[in-house]
Formats: sequence, structure tokens, C-alpha cells
Amino acid sequence: MLELRAFSEIVIKPPSTDSLFLSTHDERLTYANFIARVGGTVAILGDLFKRRQTVVFVLCENSAALVITLFALNYLAQVIVLLFPGYAPEELRALYGEYKPSLVIADKRFHPLFSSLGARLLSFEELARAQPAALPEIRHSHDDACFILFTSGARGAAKGVVLTNGNVLANVLGIQSYMRASANERCLITRSLTHASALVGELLLTGLTGGTCVLRWAPKTIRRLFEWCESEAITWMGVSPALLKLVVDYGTVHNCPIHTRRIVVSGSILTPELCLAFLVTFPRTELINAYGLTEASPRVTYLPPDLARVKPGSVGHPIAGCRIRLINKSGTECRPGEVGEIEVAGRNVMRGYFPHGLRRTRGRRAAWLKTGDSGYRDDDGALFVLGRIDTMFVHNGLNIYPEYVAAVFEKCPVVRRAEIVHLEHARFTKTLFAFVELNSEVSAHCAINKIRDHLTENLDTRKHPDEIVIVPSFPLTPSGKIDVKKLLENYLRT
Repeated sequence: MLELRAFSEIVIKPPSTDSLFLSTHDERLTYANFIARVGGTVAILGDLFKRRQTVVFVLCENSAALVITLFALNYLAQVIVLLFPGYAPEELRALYGEYKPSLVIADKRFHPLFSSLGARLLSFEELARAQPAALPEIRHSHDDACFILFTSGARGAAKGVVLTNGNVLANVLGIQSYMRASANERCLITRSLTHASALVGELLLTGLTGGTCVLRWAPKTIRRLFEWCESEAITWMGVSPALLKLVVDYGTVHNCPIHTRRIVVSGSILTPELCLAFLVTFPRTELINAYGLTEASPRVTYLPPDLARVKPGSVGHPIAGCRIRLINKSGTECRPGEVGEIEVAGRNVMRGYFPHGLRRTRGRRAAWLKTGDSGYRDDDGALFVLGRIDTMFVHNGLNIYPEYVAAVFEKCPVVRRAEIVHLEHARFTKTLFAFVELNSEVSAHCAINKIRDHLTENLDTRKHPDEIVIVPSFPLTPSGKIDVKKLLENYLRT
């Protein structure tokens, strides 16, 4: 597999063309079927591009058609901007003006908007009419940009991360060095493929090893997730800590196992308490806690299952081909236990942000990527992530990481999800707010009393919020994180 030059070659050179690659609600494609469909799509798209490395918008929910299109565009050496279907019209207009794509491939419901902008458009329905075809010979390069993926944009403007084939392939191989996935694996993918972990760590990893991807959209109920794992004979899946909490709650209440051999957690901080609760509830399922960021394609570190009980909450050690270090405020490397900023280096680290990242670099690029995340290493070198440096604030004389306080909230049985915000505004004398989505039908008044009692038992009183605000649901970014900007806009309008 080391001779691969583009991510599309992962499934074009599978261990077996007869095995099943992709299973969706309405389609089942073997590797041979998939390759033929990619070939037909390449035949249609190839005539639309006069040169390599043009920017193409792709906008669709998880589907076989989406995956086929991604592989076809990469085979044609184009740069894919994968867009979340939940973007608001004004956001799509702004992105179109900034990125100026040569082509927009989208569901027909988005066509009026892009047509009004003068875009060259193609629908997935048109691509579906492609006849199976053999793939032409095309030159690929590790240095070709393949994706522009967006950072979460939870608290600021989302940045377009330019990833090359070399970045993505290095990360897939690094992930495989510890996952050791095989052709017998069946991976359940429920997160949008705009999420780097779902795209690289699940879809491409499974294709690299000849396994099967069971592609679904986010389940409407946790019960449905359990049913998929059993009916589809799922061997592993990736989840966020928020989804893992719902899985643990459901398994505890209904006293039922989850029929999967392994779960990989990524996307935000996994607390030691949730980690241990999972291991108690599902003793037969392995848990891997992973850390990464879109700029690193995305995986950086992982904690093996055999250390989950020993170091709960840790994200472990770097994956193969990746290095980390922690730098303190004086610019020197941290000692064990000392808090500093996490920096990352390796072939998986991005070339840069759009538009500069599209330029092929001449000479040596910066060796270390500043992640903006704060953490420390223990005496064994295992990494613990505390939160974002730019979200840390001082309250009552203490340095407070909102991610830590939110994690304490989420241990309360009535809390589904929480967001802690330090807000200085002329309208308010209070500055520390906790926004909470409830996990039960208890009244808001009763829930707040239960939460206050929970905080008294579990959190330093100096870190208690000045006000608890109950919200019906949280606005989310394309990567599934809480959109703090929209949350505050909604609150300030009330």
C-alpha cells in the first residue's frame, strides 16, 4: 500500500474486488462495483476540467453517490471542498464568493441558490446515470491538494484546511498501525463525512484494509444505533464523547450490550468518569480514546484499550509517523505534569490554510504546528488534553477551562449536553453562563435544582456559573460541535 499516490487508489487497489465495500440504506456495492461506478463518473467529469487542482464544491448528505463522487474527483486530481448540508444559505453564498469553485456538485434542492450565483452546476442525479467504465491512466502525486476541510468554527470564523494526498495517506497508515483493521471489519459511519475523523479515520481506513463501510446518517434514537450494530454485524465505529454518553445511558437503563467489538472516541474531551462508566457498562467492548485536529488530517494520538482503565481520560501517545511536544509560556518544552500548548509535527500535518495552502511549498515548511490546545504529559509520556487555550479564562481568580466545567455538568443525570461561556456584555452583571440541554422531561426549575446540588458535590464553588440557561437544543457547526456564536446570538436576542 505504500506506493499509493492518491487517496482514491486505496479502493482502486483493494485486497479483493469481490468483497463488499459500501452498504447504505438502499445500495450495496462490492469493490468491483464501486470501481466501475467511479470509472463512469470520471468519464462524465473528466471533460469538465481543463486542468488539475481546481476547486470543486461537493454538497450532499452521506450516501453512496457522495463517496463515488469524492473518489472520482480525487482520481481526476481536483481539490474537493466538502460542504455540510446544514449550512445556511448566507453561509453558502459567502463560501462561494471566497472559494470561487470551478464546479458545484450538489443535490437539486441547492441548485436555485448556486444558480443565482452563476455557478456551473451538476447534480448527483445526473452522475447516477453514468455507465460503468474502466478508469483511464492518470498521473497522481502526494503533493496534490485533495481536500479543503473546515475547522469547527465554534467560536470564530471557520478556516479552510488544505490537505494533500500525502497528508491523508500518511494519517491513514498511522491509524492502521494501531487499529490493525482487516478485511473482516464492518465499520458503522454515522457522522457526516465532512468530519475529518469519519472521512479519513473510518471511510478511508476501511477501504485501505478491504473492509466494509456501513454508511448511515445520525440515528434519530440511540435505540436505533444499538439495532444497527446488531443487524449489520458492526465490528467497530467512531463516536463523539456526547454520543458515547447517550450510549452509556441507554445501555445502563436497558441493561443491554452494544454488539460491536470496538469504539473509537474523538472530536472533543473524553472525561475519566465517562471512560470508566463505559468500561463498566460494556466490559466486552474495547474503547480507544483518540486526539486530533483537522489540520493534522486528523489523527495525532491514541490511547490503547488496555490502558483505558489505567489512564482514563488520557489520549495516549502519538500515532506512527507523528510527533508531539508541549511548550510553556516561556517557549521551552514542558516537564512531565507541566501544562503547555500541544504542538504537532509529521507528514500528516496540513500544507496550510486556504488560499495559501493551495500553493506548492518551496523549501522547508515550519516543522511544528501549534494546535491551540492546552495539555500535559504524565511521567509515562501519556498526553492529557485540558481544552482550548483561546477558551480558557480567569474567573474568581482561577484559570477555568470551560470544557472541564461542561464535563462536570454532563455527569449530572438530567443533563444531555452543556456549554460554558464567559460573557462580558453591557446587558449583564453576571459573566459566567452555563447553557444546558436537558436529558429528561423534568421541569426546568427542578432540573436547575438538581444541577446545583450536583455542582455542590463535584465542583469547586469558585467555578460555579453565575447563571444556568436551559435551551431546547444547541445550534451545531458542520463538524457537530456546539456553535457558540449562534448560541450567544440567540440568547442575546431574547
